[in-house]
Order: sequence, then structure tokens, then C-alpha cells
Amino acid sequence: MVTLALLDPIDLTTALQWWNFQDKTEITIGRSSRNDIVVPDPRISRHHVLLSRLHSVAPYEKWQLTNQGKNSVALNGRVTFRDILPDKGEIQLAPNGPRLFFCLANPDQAEEFLREFVHRSKPKSTAQQNYTPVIPRKIPLVCELQPSRDPLEACQHLDNNPRDLFCGNCSQPLSILRSVRQYHFLKVLSQGEESYTYLAWINPNHPDSKTFLGHSLVVIKQLNPNAAKSLKDQELFMRQAMTLNQLDHPAIPHFLDFFVEDHQFYLVMEWIPGQNLSDHIQEQGPLTAAKAFACGLQVCNVLGYLQQQNPPLVHRDIKPTNLILRYRDGRIVLVDFGVVKPLGGLEQTRLALSGYRAPEQLHGQTFPQSDFFSLGATIVHLVTGRDPAKIHQYQTQTAQYYVEAVPGISLAAAEVLRCLLHPNPLDRYQTIQALQDGLKSAQQSC
Repeated sequence: MVTLALLDPIDLTTALQWWNFQDKTEITIGRSSRNDIVVPDPRISRHHVLLSRLHSVAPYEKWQLTNQGKNSVALNGRVTFRDILPDKGEIQLAPNGPRLFFCLANPDQAEEFLREFVHRSKPKSTAQQNYTPVIPRKIPLVCELQPSRDPLEACQHLDNNPRDLFCGNCSQPLSILRSVRQYHFLKVLSQGEESYTYLAWINPNHPDSKTFLGHSLVVIKQLNPNAAKSLKDQELFMRQAMTLNQLDHPAIPHFLDFFVEDHQFYLVMEWIPGQNLSDHIQEQGPLTAAKAFACGLQVCNVLGYLQQQNPPLVHRDIKPTNLILRYRDGRIVLVDFGVVKPLGGLEQTRLALSGYRAPEQLHGQTFPQSDFFSLGATIVHLVTGRDPAKIHQYQTQTAQYYVEAVPGISLAAAEVLRCLLHPNPLDRYQTIQALQDGLKSAQQSC
């Protein structure tokens, strides 16, 4: 259950109107009369904000805010495009625009929550603080308001954090690397031999931007201009686009667009706000063995989905940098399908070995168990914080990885890793169900 209130701009503790929603999964806010919450203000777009329910069971009910308007939206004083709503807080529609209070409570509790929230949010007056309220002292009537000037002309982008991508005053990008069609490239996410990956913003004024309503920020992968000259690399890149287009799984980014511009190939995907597991381990330290195997179970579910496709798919690049810990719900998302391969094809592509790829991949062979090997190596990284190639040396007599070098795991968990990391794919788990059972037993033993 969610309750919202339109706040009086002079006295924020006073609600001008209340709304309560018990069973809806989406709540629309905007100027149009078709919205669930109608706010007739010229600074607000016809369809300005979408609230989507992610979890519906108390006390785990969660809602997500998505800005669909041309002006910015602030959540508890900070400009955002998409964010998870806390249990209670304030949404401001457009700079100096109307404010809505929201809370996950029934109407009887909401009024008390509003007073508590406003009281806690008031700035403490000190001699060193120079606080200027966002809402001016004199508020004109709605009918007197005029649409604000173009923020690109009016705003000087002052007082922004150097790490911010968008201006906190006008919500426009602070810096644009380059633009292609409706996409403004804001930041390089990764750079490899085959492709570059960027975080990009969709220009809402572009005629094609309506195609991706709800996706203000996207990830764009561009085929390396040198690789674009190779028909083989073009084929792999287009295969990645076609594969993503046919997949629909909550732990796989959604395909949005694929196009060629000036002989350059671009793939547009859903942006997953989160942190890859390699960076997470580097910042937070290694995971416990139980948590590492829990992550492995999540990846196992995605691999099971890929194997259910027709033909079955092998990812071929499971590793910590390709596993995103999603901020929204703490779940794992599998990214980078650049070398994905359907089973049964005659093509044999040799892949350079790393600490995560199975030995048979060096010879161009691919099996479902190749992903199992990579998953085992990834779990080693999560537990130790180190590249598994630096830990797992072959034992000369048995050609078996020495899993006892992994600290803090039980004998049962070591046996599961030994099976996953066997150099012969026939000696690894042969089915997803067997892999899942092994990971569960390892988790329970830690």
C-alpha cells in the first residue's frame, strides 16, 4: 500500500490532496488527465513520473521511480532518473516545482509520517550554514506560471560534484563525449580489443526517443572500428544483438536497439545500475564461502535459462567483471554476450585462455560444461579475492586443480569446486540440475 500527498508550497506539513493505492502495480503522475495523479502545472510533462511496484509483500514492498518527463525529478533533494523509493520521502517534480510526499503506509498513518519527515528534513540553523530554501517565499498561482526557459541556455552548471554526470540544477548532462542519433555518450564503461562500452543518455527531444520510454540511460556497445572491418567480428557482434533480442530474463539486460551509422556498429542495451563483482570484491573484500555459492546458484539459474533456448546457448565468458550486483534488489545480472555461441554449430572459435575459461575453449570447443568451469573459477575469485589462475595450479600427476588452496571452504565445497574445475568436461557436472544440487550442498556445508 502506498499513500501520496501533494504538499502546500508554503507549509510543507500541510497536504493539499491525498491519494491512496492498495492494489495498483503502476502509478502515473503528470499534467494529463489520464494519469493516476494529476498535477496541473506547466513545468510538468503530460506524463512525468512512473512509479512501479517491484515487491508487493510487506514488509518487503518496494517501489521504483522513473522520470519520463522533460524536466528533472528530485528524490529527497537529489536529481534522479530512476531510483528505488525509500519507505517515505519527497518527490519534487521539476526544479522549484510541486512536491509530493509518499509513504508505504495507510492514510491514517501517513499524516503523522508526513509531520515526522518534514521535521527531520528541516535544516539546522547554524552560524556557518547558508541555507536557501528550494521553494521561494512567494509562490505564484499555477495559472500565472510560465514554462521555464531552455535549461541548456539558462543554466551555467554551477556547484556540481566533479563525479556527477548530470547538473543538479537543470538535470542536463555536464559533459558529452559525442552523439550518435538520439544517444549522447557520457562515459566510457570499458574498452577492449573488440569493442568499447559506453553509458549514454537519450535526448528526450529527439523524435526517436519515445521508442525507449522509461530508459533515460542506456548502455551502448560499439564494435571497435578496426574490428568492424572484419566480417567475422561483424558476424559475432550481430549474433550478440540477435541473441539478446530473443532473450527475456530478469537477470539479463534487455535489448533495445541495433544500428549501423557511418560504417560503425552499435548495440543498445538496458543499463543495470549496480557494481560488477570484481569491483565489489576489490572494495568490500572477499565474500564468505556461503555467499559466494549463493551467487553461483543465481548464475546457475541464468545458465539453465540459456540452455533451454533453441538451440541451447553457451555464454563462454562467465567471470566476475561480467556479473553485476544490481543495486535495486541485490540480485546478480549476467552481461556481455559478445562471444555467446549456440550449441550444435560447426563453427569453432578459439578463445584466449584466462583464469576463468575452460581448457577446451583454447581449441575452439564449446560445451555447456565450459560455462560450469568458468563459474567454478569465478566462485574461487569471490572467496579469495584473487585471480584463480594464480591459485589453482595443475597437479602434475593427476592434471587436477588443487582446490585445497582455497581458504575457508569445507571439504564438501572443495569437492564441488574440484568437479567444476576438472580439465576434462566429461568429468564436470553434466546437467544444470546436478550443478544446482552441488552448489546447494556446498552452500549448506559452509
